Amino acid sequence: MAFRAGAHGRELLVCLAVVPVLTPFGAGPDQFQDSAALVPLAYVRRLAVLPLAVRAPSDPEGPLDPGTKTSDPARRERLRSERNRVAALRLEAAEKFQEALLSRLRGLLGLQLVDPPGEAERDGLPAAVSAGADAALAVALDRFGMHSGLEREIWLRVEARVALADGEVRGPYHAVGWARAPRRILGKSYQKPDSQLVAEAAAQAATRLACTLDSGVQSPFASSPRVVILPAAVPSSVEKQTGSSWEQVPVPSLARQADVLLQPELHPGVYLVPATESARLPSVASASLGRLWRRGGGVDLGLLRRALGSLDADLVFASRVVDAELTESPLPDASVGKPAREMRAEVEAEAALIRIPDGAVLWRARTVGSTTDRTEYVRGRRSQRTDEQCVLDAARVAYANLRFSLQDFERRFDRLP
Repeated sequence: MAFRAGAHGRELLVCLAVVPVLTPFGAGPDQFQDSAALVPLAYVRRLAVLPLAVRAPSDPEGPLDPGTKTSDPARRERLRSERNRVAALRLEAAEKFQEALLSRLRGLLGLQLVDPPGEAERDGLPAAVSAGADAALAVALDRFGMHSGLEREIWLRVEARVALADGEVRGPYHAVGWARAPRRILGKSYQKPDSQLVAEAAAQAATRLACTLDSGVQSPFASSPRVVILPAAVPSSVEKQTGSSWEQVPVPSLARQADVLLQPELHPGVYLVPATESARLPSVASASLGRLWRRGGGVDLGLLRRALGSLDADLVFASRVVDAELTESPLPDASVGKPAREMRAEVEAEAALIRIPDGAVLWRARTVGSTTDRTEYVRGRRSQRTDEQCVLDAARVAYANLRFSLQDFERRFDRLP
C-alpha cells in the first residue's frame, strides 16, 4: 500500500500479490499442519541407505505354480530350470533397483548420502542412524512377478521405511515398477529381452519411490490394494434430434456393456474384486447406480459406503454417462443422387477413484466422446449404423478418454519434482 500525490490530491495505490499454492492431489488444508507427517525426508539432510533386502519368494507370482507335481522328468527339469532363471532375474532386479534408487536420491537437492556402518546390515536401522546420519532408509523387495502371454510382463514392488535419529520410524512406503513387451510378428520371442524389462521395471520403481520420499505423494495402487470397479450408471434412452423434432431412442446395449465400459489399466499386483462379488451389491442388482452421483457432479460418499456394505475393498472406481445426444441431418449425396443422412452421437462420461476408508477422491475426470456416420451405398445397397450403435460407439470413445486421463494421473508418480 502506498500514497502518491497527484493533480487532484493524494491517490491510494493498493498492490495485491497472488501466490499460487501447489498441493498434492487430494490434499486438504488440514493436511499441511505437519509437513513431517507427509514428507518422509522432511528435515533430513544426511541419509544412510541400507543394502536392499529381498523378501520376495523364490517362485514368481504368475507363470508357475510352486505346487505343480508331475511325473514327467523332462517337464520337471524344465520347471526347475525356469525357477532358477526367475530367481536370477529377481536378484538382477534387486541390483538394478539399488543402483537406480541411489542415482535418484543423489539428484535430490539438499540431500547427502552417507555410507552406513558395517554393522548396520546386521543391526538394522538404529545402527545406521547412529553413524552420524539424520535418518536411515531401509528398502525391501517384497514382491516380484512375471507373466507370459500376448505380452511379456515383469513387475516388482518395494517397501521402504525411514528411521530418524530420535527413534521415529516413518512408513511403510511402497512403489511398483512394471514393464511389458509384445510378441514379435514372426517367431515366439518378445520384442524386448527379460534383462531389459527387469531394468525398466526397477528404474520405474526407483523413480516412484524417490518421488514418494521427496514429496510424500504415493500412487494409490502402490500398496497392491483391493479394487472394486462398479458398473457404469447409464441411461435407458437418449434424445434424438431430427430437424426440429425430438424423440426418445432406447439404448439397451449401454446397460449390457455397463460393466465393461470402464477398464482401467492396473499393474498385476492390484487385486480386482471379482464382478460376481460386486454384482451382489444391492445398488448394482437393482440398477440404482445413478443415485450414487450428485446432480452437480461427484459421488455421494455416504450412499457409496452404504452401497458397498461389508465388501472388503480399499479403492472403488465409479463412473456414469452424464449426457448423451443423437442428431440426424439430411446429407445430399451428389455422387449417386440418392438420399443420404449423417448421424452424430456425443456422449459425456465421468469417472472417479475413491479411497473407501476415508472417502478421499483421488482422481476424477470428465470427458466427451463423439462419432459421426454417413450413409454409404455399396453395390447399390444402403449401409449405415443404427442409432443405438452410434451412441454405443460414442460411449466407448468417451470411456477410452477416461482411461487416458487415468494414465496421465499415474504418470505423475514417474516424475521427480
